[in-house]
Amino acid sequence: MWFDQLGLVEPVLHLGAGLSYEFRTLPTEARSPTRRGNRRTLSRCTEGKLLVIDADATAVEKVIDLNAIPTPGATSPDMARSMGGPKAGLQPGASAMPQDVRLSPDGKWLMAADMLRNGVWVINADSVTYVHFIPTGLGAHGIYPSRDATRLYVSNHDEGSLSVLDAATLTASPWF
Repeated sequence: MWFDQLGLVEPVLHLGAGLSYEFRTLPTEARSPTRRGNRRTLSRCTEGKLLVIDADATAVEKVIDLNAIPTPGATSPDMARSMGGPKAGLQPGASAMPQDVRLSPDGKWLMAADMLRNGVWVINADSVTYVHFIPTGLGAHGIYPSRDATRLYVSNHDEGSLSVLDAATLTASPWF
Protein backbone atom coordinates (compact mmCIF):
# COMPACT_ATOMS: atom_id res chain seq x y z
CA MET A 1 0.00 0.00 0.00
CA TRP A 2 1.27 3.53 -0.67
CA PHE A 3 0.14 7.10 -0.54
CA ASP A 4 0.91 9.13 -3.64
CA GLN A 5 -0.18 12.63 -4.65
CA LEU A 6 -3.25 10.92 -6.09
CA GLY A 7 -4.24 9.15 -2.92
CA LEU A 8 -4.06 5.68 -1.48
CA VAL A 9 -3.48 2.75 -3.83
CA GLU A 10 -3.21 -0.81 -2.64
CA PRO A 11 -1.77 -3.76 -4.58
CA VAL A 12 -4.01 -6.79 -4.06
CA LEU A 13 -3.26 -10.35 -5.15
CA HIS A 14 -6.31 -12.04 -6.66
CA LEU A 15 -5.85 -15.80 -6.86
CA GLY A 16 -5.62 -16.95 -10.45
CA ALA A 17 -5.57 -13.41 -11.79
CA GLY A 18 -2.20 -12.14 -10.53
CA LEU A 19 -1.46 -8.80 -8.95
CA SER A 20 -3.92 -5.98 -9.45
CA TYR A 21 -4.27 -2.54 -7.89
CA GLU A 22 -7.30 -1.32 -5.98
CA PHE A 23 -7.96 2.38 -5.49
CA ARG A 24 -9.22 3.57 -2.13
CA THR A 25 -9.18 7.38 -2.19
CA LEU A 26 -8.18 9.52 -5.15
CA PRO A 27 -8.86 13.25 -4.88
CA THR A 28 -9.62 14.66 -8.33
CA GLU A 29 -7.75 17.91 -7.76
CA ALA A 30 -4.42 16.08 -7.44
CA ARG A 31 -4.39 14.23 -10.75
CA SER A 32 -1.93 15.14 -13.49
CA PRO A 33 -3.43 14.52 -16.95
CA THR A 34 -1.81 13.18 -20.08
CA ARG A 35 -2.03 15.09 -23.34
CA ARG A 36 -5.66 14.21 -24.00
CA GLY A 37 -6.68 14.34 -20.36
CA ASN A 38 -8.10 10.82 -20.41
CA ARG A 39 -5.37 9.13 -18.34
CA ARG A 40 -3.28 9.75 -15.26
CA THR A 41 0.14 8.36 -14.41
CA LEU A 42 1.45 7.33 -10.99
CA SER A 43 4.93 6.22 -10.07
CA ARG A 44 5.19 3.07 -8.00
CA CYS A 45 8.66 3.94 -6.78
CA THR A 46 9.60 0.99 -4.56
CA GLU A 47 8.50 -1.49 -7.25
CA GLY A 48 10.05 0.30 -10.25
CA LYS A 49 6.78 0.69 -12.13
CA LEU A 50 4.60 3.39 -13.63
CA LEU A 51 0.84 2.90 -13.40
CA VAL A 52 -1.43 4.41 -16.03
CA ILE A 53 -4.94 4.89 -14.68
CA ASP A 54 -8.15 6.06 -16.30
CA ALA A 55 -9.42 9.62 -15.89
CA ASP A 56 -11.93 8.57 -13.25
CA ALA A 57 -9.15 6.94 -11.19
CA THR A 58 -11.08 3.70 -10.98
CA ALA A 59 -8.94 1.26 -12.98
CA VAL A 60 -5.34 0.62 -13.96
CA GLU A 61 -5.13 0.67 -17.77
CA LYS A 62 -1.49 -0.27 -18.03
CA VAL A 63 1.58 -1.01 -15.94
CA ILE A 64 4.95 0.00 -17.40
CA ASP A 65 7.62 -2.17 -15.76
CA LEU A 66 10.77 -0.05 -15.88
CA ASN A 67 12.78 -2.86 -14.25
CA ALA A 68 12.76 -4.77 -17.55
CA ILE A 69 14.46 -1.95 -19.51
CA PRO A 70 18.27 -1.79 -19.30
CA THR A 71 19.99 1.60 -18.80
CA PRO A 72 23.68 2.44 -18.37
CA GLY A 73 25.00 3.98 -15.16
CA ALA A 74 22.32 2.70 -12.81
CA THR A 75 22.92 2.31 -9.08
CA SER A 76 22.71 -1.38 -8.16
CA PRO A 77 19.68 -2.36 -6.04
CA ASP A 78 21.95 -3.77 -3.30
CA MET A 79 23.95 -0.53 -3.14
CA ALA A 80 20.71 1.48 -3.06
CA ARG A 81 19.28 -0.52 -0.14
CA SER A 82 22.49 -0.02 1.85
CA MET A 83 22.24 3.79 1.40
CA GLY A 84 19.24 4.01 3.71
CA GLY A 85 16.45 6.52 3.28
CA PRO A 86 13.70 5.78 0.74
CA LYS A 87 16.02 3.49 -1.24
CA ALA A 88 16.14 1.09 1.72
CA GLY A 89 12.49 0.27 1.00
CA LEU A 90 13.19 -0.96 -2.53
CA GLN A 91 11.21 -4.14 -3.20
CA PRO A 92 13.05 -7.37 -4.14
CA GLY A 93 13.49 -7.57 -7.90
CA ALA A 94 13.14 -3.82 -8.42
CA SER A 95 16.00 -2.04 -10.18
CA ALA A 96 14.23 1.23 -11.01
CA MET A 97 12.79 3.85 -8.64
CA PRO A 98 10.65 6.39 -10.52
CA GLN A 99 9.83 9.54 -8.57
CA ASP A 100 8.42 12.69 -10.12
CA VAL A 101 6.24 12.24 -13.23
CA ARG A 102 5.62 15.28 -15.44
CA LEU A 103 4.02 16.02 -18.78
CA SER A 104 6.34 17.87 -21.19
CA PRO A 105 5.35 21.47 -22.04
CA ASP A 106 4.22 20.41 -25.55
CA GLY A 107 2.15 17.54 -24.14
CA LYS A 108 3.91 14.85 -26.21
CA TRP A 109 5.93 13.14 -23.50
CA LEU A 110 5.54 11.89 -19.97
CA MET A 111 8.83 12.07 -18.12
CA ALA A 112 9.69 10.23 -14.92
CA ALA A 113 12.78 11.02 -12.87
CA ASP A 114 14.39 7.82 -11.55
CA MET A 115 16.62 8.08 -8.49
CA LEU A 116 18.04 4.57 -8.91
CA ARG A 117 18.63 4.63 -12.66
CA ASN A 118 20.03 8.18 -12.41
CA GLY A 119 18.07 9.83 -15.17
CA VAL A 120 14.71 10.48 -16.79
CA TRP A 121 12.40 8.01 -18.54
CA VAL A 122 10.63 9.40 -21.61
CA ILE A 123 7.20 7.88 -22.32
CA ASN A 124 5.02 8.69 -25.36
CA ALA A 125 1.97 10.43 -23.83
CA ASP A 126 -0.46 9.19 -26.52
CA SER A 127 0.51 5.51 -26.71
CA VAL A 128 1.92 5.41 -23.17
CA THR A 129 4.96 3.43 -24.32
CA TYR A 130 8.63 3.75 -23.41
CA VAL A 131 10.64 5.84 -25.90
CA HIS A 132 14.08 6.38 -24.38
CA PHE A 133 16.08 7.16 -21.27
CA ILE A 134 18.09 10.34 -20.59
CA PRO A 135 20.99 9.97 -18.12
CA THR A 136 21.17 13.04 -15.87
CA GLY A 137 22.94 12.52 -12.54
CA LEU A 138 22.98 10.42 -9.38
CA GLY A 139 19.60 10.24 -7.69
CA ALA A 140 17.42 12.02 -10.28
CA HIS A 141 14.41 13.00 -8.23
CA GLY A 142 12.37 16.00 -9.45
CA ILE A 143 11.48 17.54 -12.81
CA TYR A 144 10.66 21.25 -12.94
CA PRO A 145 9.79 23.33 -16.03
CA SER A 146 11.26 26.78 -16.56
CA ARG A 147 8.80 29.69 -16.52
CA ASP A 148 9.06 30.08 -20.28
CA ALA A 149 8.66 26.29 -20.82
CA THR A 150 11.86 26.05 -22.90
CA ARG A 151 13.86 24.07 -20.34
CA LEU A 152 13.28 21.31 -17.81
CA TYR A 153 15.37 21.15 -14.66
CA VAL A 154 16.12 17.76 -13.11
CA SER A 155 17.29 17.73 -9.50
CA ASN A 156 19.90 15.04 -8.89
CA HIS A 157 19.47 14.46 -5.18
CA ASP A 158 22.39 12.10 -4.48
CA GLU A 159 25.06 14.27 -6.08
CA GLY A 160 23.58 17.68 -5.32
CA SER A 161 23.45 18.82 -8.94
CA LEU A 162 20.92 20.12 -11.43
CA SER A 163 20.59 18.87 -15.00
CA VAL A 164 19.04 21.04 -17.70
CA LEU A 165 17.03 19.51 -20.55
CA ASP A 166 15.94 21.34 -23.68
CA ALA A 167 12.13 21.02 -23.52
CA ALA A 168 11.74 20.80 -27.33
CA THR A 169 14.42 18.18 -28.03
CA LEU A 170 14.75 16.56 -24.58
CA THR A 171 18.52 16.68 -24.87
CA ALA A 172 20.64 17.26 -21.79
CA SER A 173 22.94 20.22 -21.31
CA PRO A 174 25.88 19.96 -18.94
CA TRP A 175 24.65 20.08 -15.35
CA PHE A 176 25.81 22.33 -12.58
